[in-house]
Amino acid sequence: ALGRSLAAVLRSHPSSSPLDPEGIRRVLVVRNNRRIGNTLFLTPLIESIAENFPGASIDILIAFPLAPELLRGLPGINRVFVMSNKGPSRRRRRIRMIRDLRQQSYDLVIDPSPRSTSGRLLLSLAGAKQRLGFMSEDQWAPLTHAVQAPQLRLHDAQKPVMLLANALGRAFKPDSVRLNIALTEPELADGATAIAQCLGSSAPAEGEGSVYGFFADATGQKKLERSWWSRFLAELQKLDPTAAVVEILPTNDTEPLRADIPGIHFASLRELAAAMAACSCFVSADAGPMHLASAVVPTVALFNHTNPGKYRPLKADDLVIDVNENSPEQAASLCVQHRQAVRPNGESSETSAPRG
Repeated sequence: ALGRSLAAVLRSHPSSSPLDPEGIRRVLVVRNNRRIGNTLFLTPLIESIAENFPGASIDILIAFPLAPELLRGLPGINRVFVMSNKGPSRRRRRIRMIRDLRQQSYDLVIDPSPRSTSGRLLLSLAGAKQRLGFMSEDQWAPLTHAVQAPQLRLHDAQKPVMLLANALGRAFKPDSVRLNIALTEPELADGATAIAQCLGSSAPAEGEGSVYGFFADATGQKKLERSWWSRFLAELQKLDPTAAVVEILPTNDTEPLRADIPGIHFASLRELAAAMAACSCFVSADAGPMHLASAVVPTVALFNHTNPGKYRPLKADDLVIDVNENSPEQAASLCVQHRQAVRPNGESSETSAPRG
């Protein structure tokens, strides 16, 4: 209500002309969110900014504490500012950060969220010459370039790319949007070594047999019962008896679901992503590691509560399974079929993968 009242007084008068890439050398993206998934959903936008503004320096303002590690190495990335939303001195830290941002003299600041009041506030405070965001009746902050919020259902990683493409007057291709983590070759090699050491003697020889990684933890109603996973794993091993299975654990002291299946925990998100990349297929509940996996490996996502249209993994070789409509045994069958339908490098084969 406050946003609508302010919007009625402080109306935007955005330009009707497309955003001009000429002269845009410093860009800021604001996303005041603490989730790993929403951080990863910015990676396609970062790549799009780097492509459309060659040589531009890209800064990110976000609330996810591990964002600097996660976004490291992406094209154009300069600084990642972490907005502190906790702690007794957070107000002073925020004020210092806003002062720092305003000293950067950004040419363009982007708020990629259609309905984030805090994001729009930060967009205004950054003091950029040009301000890009979605039009909304309850968004009061003046924009120099605005795009109508999408009417069609889009994934939350596709919306920011659409925003920039429409502002530039260029075609938006939703099917080309992919999450990305710029893992290095040494990181990938270390990930493969970690998985091989965890599996020990059960690790398949290179080029022989599959490795299924899985993550069973999730929050609230998204978490599946331990008994569900037990039935799923038993059926998976029955259908693909030569495959190796490894569990990714949420903490160092978490007990694996089954004593005969090795488990491993990674404190670093990049180390975790590199280990996932060493798997043939990764199965996950609807949680942050699911999006991390989707950036590096064919992923099977198990949904039972949230909307897959907004949060599903994006690649053609990813599979969404609705566990409300599939038993653990049926989900395992779909998972094995999907693994057989993708090539070892993760690309889809000519045979269509099953749908969940």
